Amino acid sequence: MTPRVALERTRSHLDDRLFAEAPAGPPITVRHALIWAMIAVAATTIQLLRMWSSLPLESLWAEDGGTWLAGALAQDPLDALTTTYNGYLQTLSRLVAEPVAALPVEWYPAAMAIAGAAIVTGCAFVVWRASAAQIENAYLRGALAAMVILLAVVGTETLANVTNSIWFLLFACFWTLLWRPASLSTAIGAGLLVFLVAVTNVGVAFLLPLWLLRLVAIRDRRDLVVVVAFAIGLAVQLGFSWNEIGQRGLAGDDATPGLPAGVPLSIEPYWDWDLVPAFAQRIVGGAVAGQAINGYLWEQLGAAFVIALGAGALTLVGVALADRRTRILVPLAVLIALALFLVSGYQRWGAGGFFFLWPEGESNSNAAHYMVTPTLLVLSALFVWLDAGIGRGASAGRTGALQAGVAVFVVGSALASFSVGETTTRGSLPWSEALAAGRAECRDAGVTEVRIMLNKPPFDGFPLPISCGELE
Repeated sequence: MTPRVALERTRSHLDDRLFAEAPAGPPITVRHALIWAMIAVAATTIQLLRMWSSLPLESLWAEDGGTWLAGALAQDPLDALTTTYNGYLQTLSRLVAEPVAALPVEWYPAAMAIAGAAIVTGCAFVVWRASAAQIENAYLRGALAAMVILLAVVGTETLANVTNSIWFLLFACFWTLLWRPASLSTAIGAGLLVFLVAVTNVGVAFLLPLWLLRLVAIRDRRDLVVVVAFAIGLAVQLGFSWNEIGQRGLAGDDATPGLPAGVPLSIEPYWDWDLVPAFAQRIVGGAVAGQAINGYLWEQLGAAFVIALGAGALTLVGVALADRRTRILVPLAVLIALALFLVSGYQRWGAGGFFFLWPEGESNSNAAHYMVTPTLLVLSALFVWLDAGIGRGASAGRTGALQAGVAVFVVGSALASFSVGETTTRGSLPWSEALAAGRAECRDAGVTEVRIMLNKPPFDGFPLPISCGELE
């Protein structure tokens, strides 16, 4: 077999099993545009409602104020965009902050919260469109898109802010790399998205195996646009962050901003084998049963439940290997999820492992933003297998009923964890009160700049430095 024949055969396998042609979308009409606009507004509103007790329109989350808005107010736009944070570029967060910083200061919280929720809504739309070739069943595909909005493993830190929308963007990038759009114009849009994600979240490096497969499978300009855009974006990201990846950006005395001073982080990356069962405990369990149900079962069953979850994940991968449509995509999604979780845990493992591992008899939403992409990837693997890998010997009706039933169960489990707001880490200090305190300090102390607190102690990290002129 000549190299050319081998390459062509490999491409054919990849076309058949990973990069199938996406069906053409329906024509865009005024009616369709209105429907999608209403869905977008509803999805964005749902995220704000999930956070309502944390006052999402009247409070800023951590870096949204103390890093992105602070940078937009104090730095030249180009300087801000090329400044790394926590070791890597976070371009989209800074791009959003630039126009928001030009608004009246009273509008900052609502603008950042709505922008963050809108970004996540956009990711749900991308997942719905990009997964059409791999998940043909509308119930399953709709459930996957809905889970971007309703994901149960999120916590107060994850929703209604721009900072942690980057983890939903990373998941959208995964599906965009699998997407082979029907037209060149749509492919250009997909390329712009993967470029933006690459210069926003260094986690795209975990998608390199998928990108390499897409590189091998290049057929035309549509593929080339997506492949090149990802490569350029990652090159820019690494060019700015290569020497800084792994830095934690911690405040003085090794304290974690937003956490009590007595909660330290190890300065150096730290490996703990408890990360392996934690993956089954937090990611596999969260994907299937949602936060509330998964946490309850862990508290009641303990290690036996984690063993069952791990066995279930291994079984899913093993069964998927037997089907041509799933033998690459399902294991690949699970392995990327596992690698992302383990490396994040290695980099961010706190003293005692409290961030990632649930203690015996307890459950929580600690480090929730690190759970987003791995959980959605595991859900994707499950739905791809359900769409293509079941029903051997079963009637189409029974298979369709099972697919719909799983979709309803997953979404229903997520709804059991709908509300994630609380007023400890966000919302304890309404923005209007914080501004009033800042204005009083400007007036009484005669200073030219004050630090606006985003929350009450002890979760009062990331204050927003702002000039008294801006407050006036």
